[in-house]
Amino acid sequence: MIITTFQSSLSFSPSTTHTSVLTTSKANPPASTYSTSTNSSSKTNTAQYTNTSDPLVQYDLDCRFNDNFCAKVSRAVWAAIDKFSEVVNIKNSLLIKVNYYSFCEEYTCANDTFGWGSPTSQFILPFEDGADLNYVYPQALAKQLAPYSSTSVWSKYDVQININHDVYVNSADGWNGEGLASNGVFWFFNDSDSQTIGPKQVDFRYIVLHELLHGLGFLSSWAAYFWTDKSPFRILVNGVIDPLELQLVTPGPYWFINQETGPAYVTGFQPTMIFDKFLVNVDTELNVTSVSQLSDLAFDMQNFCVQDSNAFIVNFIRAFNAANQSTTAHKLWISMSKPETLTFQFQPPTVANSSYNLIPYLNQTYRSMTLLTGEDIFSGANFEYVDPTVNRPGLMISHLDDQYMNTTDFLMTNVYHRGKPLEELVEMFYREIPVIKYNMSVSRTNSTIVERRYMSPIGPGILRILDSMGYSTVLTKTNYTTDGNVKTPKSRSLCDDSNANHGLKSSTSSSSSSSHGTRLLHENSNQTNLILLVSAFISVLFVLVI
Repeated sequence: MIITTFQSSLSFSPSTTHTSVLTTSKANPPASTYSTSTNSSSKTNTAQYTNTSDPLVQYDLDCRFNDNFCAKVSRAVWAAIDKFSEVVNIKNSLLIKVNYYSFCEEYTCANDTFGWGSPTSQFILPFEDGADLNYVYPQALAKQLAPYSSTSVWSKYDVQININHDVYVNSADGWNGEGLASNGVFWFFNDSDSQTIGPKQVDFRYIVLHELLHGLGFLSSWAAYFWTDKSPFRILVNGVIDPLELQLVTPGPYWFINQETGPAYVTGFQPTMIFDKFLVNVDTELNVTSVSQLSDLAFDMQNFCVQDSNAFIVNFIRAFNAANQSTTAHKLWISMSKPETLTFQFQPPTVANSSYNLIPYLNQTYRSMTLLTGEDIFSGANFEYVDPTVNRPGLMISHLDDQYMNTTDFLMTNVYHRGKPLEELVEMFYREIPVIKYNMSVSRTNSTIVERRYMSPIGPGILRILDSMGYSTVLTKTNYTTDGNVKTPKSRSLCDDSNANHGLKSSTSSSSSSSHGTRLLHENSNQTNLILLVSAFISVLFVLVI
């Protein structure tokens, strides 16, 4: 089996291509042990392969403070992961990397940024059962759907979560002399030092669970990649391209850096995330409502590509603005600047005994969910995530609309409830809906069936999104054998080969070398892009001066 890598659609990094062999050894879960190591120079405590209630879902914690404080962080991470494991069925082991530190140490200070979560790698899965070849899957989900439980292509970690300590101390009442606040904005579950949550505090489990779901694939590839002030693309074209020509909402671009000459090149647009398969744009203009499947719009944009010197970023943007697809991209910009214009449209559950088929309340309530749009999603304050190396503009629409803030699906709105622990929020919101019951076995080793009430901070609508993407859950038990999944028809485009070759003419076709057998397409990211983009920026300035 041939494995081909390509660049991420959600972070800015140069792509590399290599081939490898997919191995078929059985995966073993990480060792259920707890150990810590301290680096005195960086004040880092590392908890490795820490126990959770589910041995198949483990985490590594890097925490850059003292042991007592990091133990609080670790307990909260543990508890948050347990909330996930209670309602999502995991077949192949997951390892989550959690970093807790001051963003000021590594990035531009971001005192209002709680953190971020993302997949470590993303894949196209060309397998007949369960996956849709036209979309990109986060590694955590790809591992559940792929027919091989272990392969050399998987990254060590499946999800990465970074939590910003600066937010914790920003609202502190006092200090202990070690960079720790006596009453910061994070409230830690099961903390003997602070058993009652303060009115301005946020349950730390809430934050971890929210970012975990982003890392599991609650992410869109659609964004205004050329607009944001901190976007590497915007930096390269400032003063050269009319800002109006940058007001475009597109899938993630295919791009690369010419190592010899420096400038950045963009050849076309990448496949979108599996989350995006279900997105629908609903817009009303002059009393006429138009409905567009974003999957269809993505396929059309993926048919636009350029080669050679036309791929130079300035030339690409000008060429795209002259193409028909740019009209759609600009209309999406205008539409998403208005509230309630983007929905996640549910398809029928892939298994007949899904609770969303059998329980009238769930069946009637969850036909679609509205995602976050509005004038603020393109503003710098909400649009930016720290600096170019972690710039993820798609995250804004990867949230539920504010209308869900005071419902059972509160977890994935973009504002945190303060002053209440998760249990109180769950109790308060589930009190307002009919009781939801489901059956499940006592454990993996005990098949006795028991009836339980569904009361998770991962609301039933959020869980419905996860099962639509492909996860097996307690309300839709697919066991990851979903023959009922509807595959999206898409004709092969000439741009597929062009983008695989970085838009450069070559006597050797990358597609011909990988057409003999099934391909597992893999995308990864790293931190070398910042240096390369600075180099590219200097090169562009030099060209402009000349």
